[in-house]
Amino acid sequence: MNYFAKNIKFLLSNSKMSRDELATLVGKKRSVIGSYIRGEAIPNINILSHIANYFGIDLNTLITIDIENELNNLGLNDVKLLANLLYNRKHEIKANKTIRILDKNQLLTRKHVELKNRMDILENEQQELFNKNKIITKQLNELYKINKTKRSENIGTNIFRNYNQKNFVLLCVFIGFLFILYFGIKHINNMNNFSGNDIFNKYYRPYKEDIYKGSEFNISNIKENYAYGDYFKILENFNEISVKDSIYIDVCFYKGLACIELNQIKSAIDNFTKIVLNANNKYTHEARWYLALSYLKVDQIERAKDYFEDIIKIQRYKSKESKEILKLIK
Repeated sequence: MNYFAKNIKFLLSNSKMSRDELATLVGKKRSVIGSYIRGEAIPNINILSHIANYFGIDLNTLITIDIENELNNLGLNDVKLLANLLYNRKHEIKANKTIRILDKNQLLTRKHVELKNRMDILENEQQELFNKNKIITKQLNELYKINKTKRSENIGTNIFRNYNQKNFVLLCVFIGFLFILYFGIKHINNMNNFSGNDIFNKYYRPYKEDIYKGSEFNISNIKENYAYGDYFKILENFNEISVKDSIYIDVCFYKGLACIELNQIKSAIDNFTKIVLNANNKYTHEARWYLALSYLKVDQIERAKDYFEDIIKIQRYKSKESKEILKLIK
């Protein structure tokens, strides 16, 4: 709010200065001073500064402070003393604000350091868990291989242990019966129509042929996770990768493989389709095979047939298996 008109009138009265004297001081006519007092005109900045300096106050006090009211509230009668008090109060407020801002900055800095330390701890714990999981998975695979080898050895030992002249005829009859049963079942199965899911289960195998195929970026961890069967970890890793043109094919192919293992067939179809549409890349032929199998899995036989026929025409990856499958589904 502008209190200049009221203040100039008060200052003249308080200092017992006439309008003529003020007019002489600022180089204006007496009538101009009257227009200032009535609030009809406001002097320029030079005149305002001249008046403020004469009365020992600053421009802000002259224009924005009701001097008479402030003097009454504070019980003062000296205008210069009031101006000093207001000046000190203003700078004290600024100083307090600066101190509060500095305190807040220090608090935020401490919180930032604490959060960073917590994040470092969590990252270390996560890495430790990942390493433990990797070791456990490897140990389980080794135990599985050992157990499988032992079972095979036990079966062979039992057969040869009971293999003697007395049981030889019975063993031959039993083996012959098994052959007849096997070929009979095979003949019956060949006569019946296989479902898409049956054919998928018969021909699907995890991808191993080119597990070390070159890549434009480092996906050795992804391939290792796939080899160990840690398919959820693969999807988590790819969610953290920002997909660029140079890694687009690798991302889609290994996501598709992981989705098949996790029975997320729709997502697998989407990823393999992107590779097939992006022709002549390093996973084109493999993606076409797994895309055809994925369509079998969801019983979309006609779409699967189209891709198996393409595989046979190209004569590259899995053409022999594709011919066998077409015989079963025609």
